[in-house]
Amino acid sequence: MKNSRKGLTLIEVLMAVIILSISMTALLIASSRCIAVMTAARDYQTARWLLQTKQLEYPILYETIEEIEDIEVDLEADDNGFSFERIVEDDEDEDHLYLVRSIVSWNNKGYLAKEEYIEYIWFVSEEDEDAYE
Repeated sequence: MKNSRKGLTLIEVLMAVIILSISMTALLIASSRCIAVMTAARDYQTARWLLQTKQLEYPILYETIEEIEDIEVDLEADDNGFSFERIVEDDEDEDHLYLVRSIVSWNNKGYLAKEEYIEYIWFVSEEDEDAYE
């Protein structure tokens, strides 16, 4: 008589389940990392947008550079915990040279993340303009 075997053995079924579970786990890990990267990219894009928007809202002009105080704007209610801060420092070595630090910070899963833009601005008054030409 022929020995006919129908169906799969228990070992074959277990091996198929193990292979399937390993591949599904790899897909889930890759998906979660992709979502984390997309979230971080969204936060940095929002920070760059807020940085540009607030620099347009609070411009630095020659007439107001001496009167500018450090600016801190809390945007927590509108923009998911983002805050904007601008620090203007007078350079002690060079007259009319200012260091401007614009910072957007936010809370990212329990730690503080920030995007910072640093620039030097050199303003010359009209009286001193002839001396530099």
